[in-house]
Amino acid sequence: MSRKRSSTKPAPPEPVFFVDADLSDAHFHAILSAAGVRFERHDDHFAQGADDLEWLVKAGENDWVVLSHNKSLRYVSAQTERLFESSVRVFMLMGKARPNPAGHRSIFTRELAENFVNTLPAVQRFLRRHPRTWIAKLYRPSDLSPGAPGEIKMWLTLQAWLKGR
Repeated sequence: MSRKRSSTKPAPPEPVFFVDADLSDAHFHAILSAAGVRFERHDDHFAQGADDLEWLVKAGENDWVVLSHNKSLRYVSAQTERLFESSVRVFMLMGKARPNPAGHRSIFTRELAENFVNTLPAVQRFLRRHPRTWIAKLYRPSDLSPGAPGEIKMWLTLQAWLKGR
């Protein structure tokens, strides 16, 4: 008796995100944890102020998807080169920092974390559709649409980076 094999592909493993030091605060981590997002904290693996070149290699070795607000990853040639050499995928969480209201801390990083969680289904689709290596921007929705998912736009791919060298 023969059995027909299932044509259903197994689901890809859930991504593990690496939270760069520029986003590492208790509010950001708590929001990701509450949403069930698997992530690694910069400070659990590296000293504060560790060189980006160091953690980019480890992110690539561990297949972590980087969450950052540090645009120098795109513009500092040594960092960009290391990012692409290490096959790292980066979501750059976009938005201008605003001053915190009196008595409140980390409003900005909280907003970035909430937007990331609200956009998680699109983030997962983006990861499935785009092979490594790249930097993508994750924008927050307008202030008129709180709670709406953000928008993801490709910022730099390996192919575009190689072409521009």
